[in-house]
Amino acid sequence: MNSTDERIRLNTLNGKNRPFMLKKKYDSLRDFILDALEQHQQISLMELMEQANDKFDKVFFGEVALSLLDAKKDLEARGLIKIAHERDRTQLISLKKNERRMNLSGSHF
Repeated sequence: MNSTDERIRLNTLNGKNRPFMLKKKYDSLRDFILDALEQHQQISLMELMEQANDKFDKVFFGEVALSLLDAKKDLEARGLIKIAHERDRTQLISLKKNERRMNLSGSHF
């Protein structure tokens, strides 16, 4: 298998239905999410999706939303990000306290 074809199994909160994703795609989306959170402290899921679509639409050929959701769920399952829900059902994403990028080195499965 070519290193660009390497797939990883993502984590989920319940441990079930764990999807696979190309490692290169996961790494790009993970870095994108963490960069956004380091920049904004907190961001809505809709805003994050809009930014991801602008950045990755031509790269992932329309698979941006589902891939972003899978990567977000993986980061939540790993305890790196937290999700809060507003009364209007807006989902707000933020880094967990004291979690930083250094916790990711070498930890991808």
